[in-house]
Amino acid sequence: MVEVEIPLGPATARRRQPFSDYSKKDQERLMKICGHSDGKPCITPQCVIVQTKEVQREKWVPVLIGEAFPKPTDSPSKVMRCWLSIGIFLYSATTTFGWFYGRDEPDAWTQGGVFPLPALIKYGHDNITLSPKRFLIQAGDHEECDIVAKSVETYVKKWMFPFPVEAKEDFPEFGLQVTIEEKCPTGVPPDNMIESYSLSISKEGSTLRAQQVWGFLRGLETFSQLIFYDEESNSYLLRTVEIADSPRYTVRGLMLDTSRHFLPKKIIFRQLDLMAQNKMNVFHWHIVDSEAFPYTSEKFPKLHVVGAYSRRHVYTKQDIKDIVDYARIRGIRVMPEFDTPAHTGAWRGVEGLVTRCFDENQVETNLPNLLDASEEKTFEFLSEFFKEVAADFPDAYIHLGGDESDLFIRECWDRNVKIQQFMERNNFYTTTQLENYYFGRLQDIVANATNHKTQVFWQEVYDNNNPSTSAIVHLWKGNTHQNIKDSARIITATGQRVIVSSCWYLNYHKYGADWKDAIANQIESNAKYYYCDPRDFEGSDEQKSLVLGGIVTMWGEMVDATNIEARTWPRASAAAERLWSPAESTKNATLAWPRLHELRSPYPSKNAYKSVAPAEFLDFGWPSLIRCDMGLTKEWNALWEVDDPNFSQFDYTAKKYYICGIHVKRAAFFVLLLTFLEIILYISAFVLGWNPGIVRPFKYVVLPLVFIAALLLWWGLRDHHAFRLLPYIFVTLIQIVFHPVPLLVHLYTKYADKDGDGIFTDKNDDGREDNNILRGMSDVGQTLACMLLIPVVIYLFFIYVVHRCRKYFLDIDAAQNKNLPNVRYQK
Repeated sequence: MVEVEIPLGPATARRRQPFSDYSKKDQERLMKICGHSDGKPCITPQCVIVQTKEVQREKWVPVLIGEAFPKPTDSPSKVMRCWLSIGIFLYSATTTFGWFYGRDEPDAWTQGGVFPLPALIKYGHDNITLSPKRFLIQAGDHEECDIVAKSVETYVKKWMFPFPVEAKEDFPEFGLQVTIEEKCPTGVPPDNMIESYSLSISKEGSTLRAQQVWGFLRGLETFSQLIFYDEESNSYLLRTVEIADSPRYTVRGLMLDTSRHFLPKKIIFRQLDLMAQNKMNVFHWHIVDSEAFPYTSEKFPKLHVVGAYSRRHVYTKQDIKDIVDYARIRGIRVMPEFDTPAHTGAWRGVEGLVTRCFDENQVETNLPNLLDASEEKTFEFLSEFFKEVAADFPDAYIHLGGDESDLFIRECWDRNVKIQQFMERNNFYTTTQLENYYFGRLQDIVANATNHKTQVFWQEVYDNNNPSTSAIVHLWKGNTHQNIKDSARIITATGQRVIVSSCWYLNYHKYGADWKDAIANQIESNAKYYYCDPRDFEGSDEQKSLVLGGIVTMWGEMVDATNIEARTWPRASAAAERLWSPAESTKNATLAWPRLHELRSPYPSKNAYKSVAPAEFLDFGWPSLIRCDMGLTKEWNALWEVDDPNFSQFDYTAKKYYICGIHVKRAAFFVLLLTFLEIILYISAFVLGWNPGIVRPFKYVVLPLVFIAALLLWWGLRDHHAFRLLPYIFVTLIQIVFHPVPLLVHLYTKYADKDGDGIFTDKNDDGREDNNILRGMSDVGQTLACMLLIPVVIYLFFIYVVHRCRKYFLDIDAAQNKNLPNVRYQK
């Protein structure tokens, strides 16, 4: 079968169709144009005629094209349809409508593109083939610097060469020569860190120069992005380039909320990695809020005991140190936020710290959420508390919150008689004056307690109160980009420094490419992240320099360890480029898409974003084998405690230990002992030779499951609430009842036999001892021991009961106004 491949204009493709489909006249013209004769194949810029075994209609193959195929003379309708198709194709390929409904082309990505875009970049014409085994990074005197050494190890072993390639020992070495002017820092990154660098790559070699180690980190990230994997040759290629780069803004951050949903430490590590790959440098840690207090305080331990979701869902001193140290290696600062006086519902571990709140009928409500500014001991607490915070977080900034007090003032200050009496004594006629009093004292306390760290406040403190001129105002309001720019202009005109987050509230759910497009039925500030420039307002250069940068926010109401990465990245990358790259070269998101696509795609080398968190990152409310933490030493005393001294006898703390008068944790402990005794008993019996055929499935299947159930019960002892232990207690009791039956019957049969023949009864006086009954009992017991159906069914039943009863008990607690310390234990 002879086929013809027809060029279709300027696209890099041809359509193949049978030669016989053409009229005789067109066949003659084709043969004349192509010089085709005697049935021999020919290939020319005008057409391709080849011999094929079968017809493959409408098959597209990538080839280089030449001149368009001449029009057939006798098929005008076909020609019109052809040109119409070509016109539609060219229109869709060259307009902003893209490949489908305005979406960017799915195969449009760069090879060795850099994101964020450097300030100055000039690519060469050559690519360099790299062998991972023959690649070196030489840092001279800085090779002993921990930041350099650990970063080089991470990039070379994990990020630069993720795909295995054939080792080429005879391949020439290629190295990156690193020069860093200043000494290796021992502390965390300062707020004035220098991140500029220059990078030169040619066939002769490559050099990376930076004044400080922080610039080296950004340059190393750029170098890694210039490496791309070539699938056809199964090798890594490096683009030649000349780069001079520095950031536009000094603050380029990401805020994570670990109060509304707890985020395990490994999840935070992963986000720090992604921040480094986007050249972001500030981790804004919103560590506590109304919902939970996972920060571990040694001075005030009851804060996290009462306020955390559970004793597992806390950040210990070592956890915090690990996160700060990990961020330092990535060139990232850690700015903690402790929001006051509002959003403090989880701070009730300190008695009298949070105000009592009342409804319009002067009935006390259950969820106070505002600190008591009338008590001197509140400010004494804040002084000691922030001394501890300053020791844990060495960054130059501390975020003090201050937002949304107005949501709680009416309920907690206006209707509180004690607060009103305090205001009257101090001639405060409005709660705004009381707020000013609170923030004035707070700023003095924090300055003295933290050795004058720079204080950051949310926008309301500037709008309504009296922040210090040295404080930074954190913008989060504004429905349009213009609103946001106007706010930045007005605040900086007074000499106040500004950080902007209003443009980048990524926690809002939307359908569409919100990183670059406007979204229907959404305010402008909740979309078009790439186009929001905080300094794009009328003002002097000095005034614009007071806009330090921006922080992308990911509030945690609907985000946890399972989805935070997919929700945050690569949407946050749009803000990363806006805050790093020059405004004049990053005006078109469509042009940025191929570089962003390479950064986030699983196909190119780095594989920066993985939308599904690995299993070891997950953290579930029920005890889980994933955690692998069996220590009970800290929980040993709590096992025997009944009452928490902070609360009365009949409250939630007591109920978490008791059900129907039974101390559940104690019961679970003894059931656990019985389970392990059962396991030891069976293992001993097997060692002694007890191995009838019917129990072999039990020996190899059920007994390990009993052991797993015991481990689950062990982990369950670490949980706060009794209902979580019920399924494990019941399933273990069922196993204890059924599993020993065959063993006990066998032992009784063996040792009750008087004549040693294995038969020990002779009720019919026939001279033989009868064992039918006991044999039947043994068979039944062994069969039950091997059955998993009953334990599994009852286990699932009790899980269902716990699920159905949970809301019932919460409703009872709310109705009785028990003033629960933390209803989230039931979550």
